[in-house]
Amino acid sequence: MLVDINLLPQKETRKKALLYSIVVIIALLLFALGILFFLRYSLHSDVENLSSQLQKKQELRVVLEGNLTGYDVSNAGEQLKAAVRWAEKYPIETVPVLDHLIDLLPERGFFEEFNYGEDGVITLNIQFDSSREAAYYLDRLETSNWITDAKIVKLETVTINDTENDTITNDHSLPRYVGQFEIMLNKNLIKTELETGGTEASGEGRESE
Repeated sequence: MLVDINLLPQKETRKKALLYSIVVIIALLLFALGILFFLRYSLHSDVENLSSQLQKKQELRVVLEGNLTGYDVSNAGEQLKAAVRWAEKYPIETVPVLDHLIDLLPERGFFEEFNYGEDGVITLNIQFDSSREAAYYLDRLETSNWITDAKIVKLETVTINDTENDTITNDHSLPRYVGQFEIMLNKNLIKTELETGGTEASGEGRESE
């Protein structure tokens, strides 16, 4: 008995499988090429950034070397003179000045803020029990030999709790006054007295300038 076998469909299936394989291989190759192209571009960009940074550093080095080359003895002398002038104008020691200002305070006066500038100007924020005490402190500042000028910039009323008398059921709020003072020091006189061991003059009247 003879069997008739048709092989044509199998040949077409093999051709299609081969074609699909070729397409997949081409797609994988294109994908790999794309990745390689992306990596190459990223690497090139990083190299350019590093080259740019290196160039900037080299330029900065050239500028610094040029500055060092132009630095001469005369320039050093001028800088030394400037440093000496700055030292002569530098503020006097803070602690003696602060002690002096505290000595002038009334019994119930308390410092809240203290700013001391190189120009000899002091800004103070002080708490008082009454506005009369603020005026009293200003008067004492004006009669101090260590101070050439003093003024009240502002005086504000604040409310605080009397914690010494507070109980669980009572809350006592008392008014207080915070004054901002601006004080100009007599730096030359203070330096002289500190160097010679002189005493602080407070309340004897300001010396004539």
